[in-house]
Parts: sequence; structure tokens; C-alpha cells
Amino acid sequence: MHDDDIVDILQGLIESARDGEREASGTADQVRDDALRQVLWQHACESRVAIAELKALQALHGGRADEDGLPVATALRRAERRRARERAGLPDDTLADRVRATQALAVPRYRRALETSLPGDVRATIARHHDWLHRRLR
Repeated sequence: MHDDDIVDILQGLIESARDGEREASGTADQVRDDALRQVLWQHACESRVAIAELKALQALHGGRADEDGLPVATALRRAERRRARERAGLPDDTLADRVRATQALAVPRYRRALETSLPGDVRATIARHHDWLHRRLR
């Protein structure tokens, strides 16, 4: 597999991890239950670690991760969803379900990445992140 392909795969995973981090941290600010807030902050922190690891791999394979990488329309949709949640005053359970749904969306992207021919270091990191997502979603 060419480095450009590896960089593209890693960029997609970085974007998925960013989605999870943003959803978890944004929701943590909104929930009322302290234990749930702590779990969500932990998920956000773990997502930031995953992002850093994926960016490091991306750099090793000649890529240069941008700071955000989000199309404007995606960023606007996310901001609107965040505002809508705040206005709606959704219960904690519903907010937590949204976080899980966002994280669940990343699983197929990780699975597809693992089905490709990746170098060992990249495969090991992606497999660890994939397993971590599965544990979180239980």
C-alpha cells in the first residue's frame, strides 16, 4: 500500500475520532449527572490521545495532518446540532445515547481500515482503537 493511501485512511480515522471527542466533550458540559459527566470527559480525553497517535502515524507516512480538516458545511451542522441540544434540554440518557451513536459510526470506518493491507505499526494502532471503541459501546 502506498503512503498516500495510508495517509488518507488515517485522515478518515482522525476525523472520526474528532467527531467522538467533540460529541463527548460537548455533551459532558450539558449533562446533569456528575458520574456521567466524568465518563464523557474520560471518553473525550481518550479520543484526543487517539487523534494524537493517528496524527503521529500520519506524519511517519509523509502526511501532514491539518488542524481541523472539517468542511465548512460539516462544522456548521455540528454547531447547529449542539445549539439544538442546548435549547431542547434533552435528558442525560438521550444525550449519552447521541454520544454512543457518534462513536458507533466510527466502528465501520475502523473495520474497513483493518481490512486493507497496512504496515504493522499502523494496523496495531488501528486495531487497538477499534477494540477500545467496542469496549466503550458495550
